[in-house]
Amino acid sequence: MIIRDVLGLDIVSSEEVPDDIQHTKERTPDSLKRVTDSCRKTYMLQVEFQLEDDDGMVYRMADYSIMIMRKYRLPVKQYVIFLRDVKPSMPVLIDTEKHKYSYELICLSDANYK
Repeated sequence: MIIRDVLGLDIVSSEEVPDDIQHTKERTPDSLKRVTDSCRKTYMLQVEFQLEDDDGMVYRMADYSIMIMRKYRLPVKQYVIFLRDVKPSMPVLIDTEKHKYSYELICLSDANYK
């Protein structure tokens, strides 16, 4: 068995799932710019403005990150600016054994208005 003998996994149960995961995506970020900072580092800067506390935002931002890196071949810095007066509870991190991703979440209500 390939799973046991080649992959070295000790699986006790499995279930077939549809293997067609193709999904056509067309995304338009709120703001996307190629920038160079004062340290002369060039990267893509993406800023999203968010009104809703969205549990799926971390996956949407991860999608954006990969698509932007693939297209521009530059590092990506991403920020979500939350526009409501409540603290959002949406996750900002994906942390699995083989995949680590995060974005910065900024609450506009925490910013100094001056």
